Amino acid sequence: MFPNTDLMGAPGRKGIVEQCHGGTLLLDGAGNIPEAYHSAIELLLENGTILRPDGTEVEVDVRLLATTDDNLLS
Repeated sequence: MFPNTDLMGAPGRKGIVEQCHGGTLLLDGAGNIPEAYHSAIELLLENGTILRPDGTEVEVDVRLLATTDDNLLS
């Protein structure tokens, strides 16, 4: 998985989610996403925004696809 600065960006630099604005972001291995990312992904899904590490909230229009090989029902 990417460091948080790669996923959400850094001052003066767009992160992966922001670069996907208007497109689709594939989260491969969604069953293994670290808990540190859960709140960021929840904010994205609920509000269509991300919170950059510098505290700036950025609106993004991203379709999110998630895949996993894990059995999520167990």
